[in-house]
Amino acid sequence: MEAHNFNILESKIKQAIDEINKLKRENVELRSRMNETSTSENSVTMDFDSKNKSELLQKVDEMLHVLDKI
Repeated sequence: MEAHNFNILESKIKQAIDEINKLKRENVELRSRMNETSTSENSVTMDFDSKNKSELLQKVDEMLHVLDKI
């Protein structure tokens, strides 16, 4: 049972790392675009970036919840 829980946790951690790397790439792209856009467009980009960070924090919370169960 512990091995099964470990495998699930390991899988979730790998998914989270992949998601973090994806968000980092998107963040770099968004910041690059922000430098090229006007001020009015920047607020939209920043809202999108905040949404990504919020989703990432939710996934981290889910992982911590799984860790608490083990």
